[in-house]
Amino acid sequence: MKTVPATDPETGKPATDKNNPDPAKRHRPIVGIHVLIGMKPSDPGKWSGTLYNDDDGKTYVGNLIEIDGNSIRIEGCAGVCGGQVLKRAK
Repeated sequence: MKTVPATDPETGKPATDKNNPDPAKRHRPIVGIHVLIGMKPSDPGKWSGTLYNDDDGKTYVGNLIEIDGNSIRIEGCAGVCGGQVLKRAK
């Protein structure tokens, strides 16, 4: 997962879901799209569900794992498995 700027550097306008395979969704703003979908507890400190990937506009099975009070790890598999640690904003 990558951080998407609020403004598309190519157009100077709000970033959109331009990689979505559904043409009707390609012009919707990327800010506000649900990326953690249907997450349900699966183990202590772990939720499993679906992840939306704006890089390709597809959804994948994935997990959210609590690391501590300030960090979580989002992980999933899209051919290759990987993840990213996210920290609470200050």
